[in-house]
Amino acid sequence: MTFTRIVRIHDYGGPEELVQETVNRPNPGDDEILVQVKGIGINPIDWKLRKGFAKERIPLPLPVALGTEISGEVVSGGANVSQFHSGDEVVAMLGLYGAYADYVVLKASLAAPKPESITHLEAASIPLASLTAWQGLIENAEIQAGQKVLIHAGAGSVGAFAIQLAANVGATVATTASSKNHEYVRGLGADIVIDYQAQNFESELSDMDVVIDLVGGEVTAKSLNVLKPGGILVQLVPSPEPIAELAEERGVRAMYMTASADGDQLRKLTSLVENGILKTNVGQVFPLSDVVGAQNLSEQGQSFGKIVIDCEG
Repeated sequence: MTFTRIVRIHDYGGPEELVQETVNRPNPGDDEILVQVKGIGINPIDWKLRKGFAKERIPLPLPVALGTEISGEVVSGGANVSQFHSGDEVVAMLGLYGAYADYVVLKASLAAPKPESITHLEAASIPLASLTAWQGLIENAEIQAGQKVLIHAGAGSVGAFAIQLAANVGATVATTASSKNHEYVRGLGADIVIDYQAQNFESELSDMDVVIDLVGGEVTAKSLNVLKPGGILVQLVPSPEPIAELAEERGVRAMYMTASADGDQLRKLTSLVENGILKTNVGQVFPLSDVVGAQNLSEQGQSFGKIVIDCEG
């Protein structure tokens, strides 16, 4: 029997619920691959699930390892797996949980080849954020060349990918960011940058085809005011207000979405990374033994760049 590290929670609560344990290494099913994890992305959903913010809507199968995304090396595959082999480097979004471990099993259909041009830590920062941006812009908003898009919080992980994807399509990209991040978001492809701390984006923008809302709160309702008739607001943060009804009254559309794991889409995204069209930005790195520190930093919201776990650190 081979044993492996895993960090699980046995109940909802504070960071003290994150406990490192030793368990039997999992075995892949017929349609699955076993991956030795090299890097893990840390996301706000991790600590939100731990705290039980969504337990009525998303009950966790306790005890459970949190974490949504990984980069690593295939150890073995099930009987029906032909697209990956032992030694292949892959990235994947697992779903809502399951990543905080040295070894994970996942459906082979969820994985994509890791870009050769980047490290495992960089690769681990890609799946959730890039899939969220892709599904918001490409799948739901169906953004086209020549359209105008506003991306709130462009310096964040999802916002950064959204800026790059929109610019690559040929859209005119506006974004909100603090003044210290203006050069960064311009480098990603933003055409118009608004300092949300000093400017009112409603006064600066109009006739937008698409708004990607990564902020929520009062920003959501205000964003309807900058859309052209028939435009669409894609909410990635839930709003307590009935935004869809308000949008309909104003002749625009509004929808709320959450990202889902999709290996085919992830392959397209990793190909864009490999070809230098998309770039990622890793911030602080923690060892698996300090998931608590990584989640605490994420909850503080003070990290520039994606927080990642180095399983080899």
